[in-house]
Amino acid sequence: MEALTVLGLDQNATKEDIKTAYHKMAAYYHPDAHAAGEAETTESFLVIRQAYEYLMDAYEKALAAYLAGQQRGMAQSAGLQRNMDGSVGNAAGRQTAGWEQGLSDTGEVSRVLGSKTAILRQETNRNFAEQRVKQEKRLKKEREAKRRKVEEELASYKADAAYEEAMAKIHAIRAAEITAHIIETVVLGKGSV
Repeated sequence: MEALTVLGLDQNATKEDIKTAYHKMAAYYHPDAHAAGEAETTESFLVIRQAYEYLMDAYEKALAAYLAGQQRGMAQSAGLQRNMDGSVGNAAGRQTAGWEQGLSDTGEVSRVLGSKTAILRQETNRNFAEQRVKQEKRLKKEREAKRRKVEEELASYKADAAYEEAMAKIHAIRAAEITAHIIETVVLGKGSV
């Protein structure tokens, strides 16, 4: 809880909030930003860095506990063990129990980072952001492929047009040569046809 206070954050801070607060404070208190690396700013910087490292470690532990709880819940739901009365147990209930066990394993981690809902929300937001980036990359590749295709078609069209123009000039020159030969032969009588 003290680490959150050092960075000026509340209990519901996300991983991104922690990073942003750390970078702002680290930039301000970094010893290189002050003349001769004053002892007070160096000490403040070290405290800020320790708080950041603690919170990031706590976040990773909470995430690992969450994933372990999810795996336990899925493993239990896949087995569908029978209860004492012979009925099949509630898979969703066991999955939730796995989640709860995973978070309770972390002790202070869940208290530092907030509720399982907050952790899940952070992961969901991160997953959506990753999916959005992947989709933007895919769309960019598709647009680039379309642009290249249009450029290739345009280059092909230009090459075809240049070929047609050259052939037309060749045909015109040949026609002029043939006409000149006919005029010389027939009209002037200078040779044979």
